[in-house]
Amino acid sequence: MPGYAEFFFKYPIGEFSEMQIPVQEVFPHATELLEKIAEQSSFEGRIRAFEIFYLKHFRDDLKIPPLVQYLTEKIITSRGALNVKELSEDTGYSSRYMLKTFEKFVGVSPKLLSRIVRFQNVLHLLERKQYNEALDRIFEMGYFDQNHFIKEFKEFSFLTPKKYIQQMESVQRLVNGHGVPIVQQLERKS
Repeated sequence: MPGYAEFFFKYPIGEFSEMQIPVQEVFPHATELLEKIAEQSSFEGRIRAFEIFYLKHFRDDLKIPPLVQYLTEKIITSRGALNVKELSEDTGYSSRYMLKTFEKFVGVSPKLLSRIVRFQNVLHLLERKQYNEALDRIFEMGYFDQNHFIKEFKEFSFLTPKKYIQQMESVQRLVNGHGVPIVQQLERKS
């Protein structure tokens, strides 16, 4: 969740944006963590190893400011459709203060997190083959128009929504090797 990295790295997370820094330079006990993760053979095992490590080393230190928790929850529950002005009015804090506090703990602005969350929700709809619903809901999701939607989609995925869907379907056909999307095969079996 946003806000938690500050307690792992002990530096403002915004200092790490757009950079590649060896974890050993900023993360206490990084060697131990990397060894525990490397011992695991599955993604789930790696996550479990990290969680055990976290509970051992950081559990008591984790205190996220209530403002950051609140803003993060509002952004996620609104599916990224709230803007900074609405968040400022809702909390009573100035946009500038919110931005500074949020970036310190999250590493990105509330606006960028909102855009990311909104994009993730669009991907969720597309992956569930809910194409028409995604297009019908672009205004609800905070996009001004179809051009805004396409521009932002391309910014995050480097593809237009149409090309993304085509690529996703091509991958499904390649994975199952039968030329029929996996989803359709599963539907036939049930």
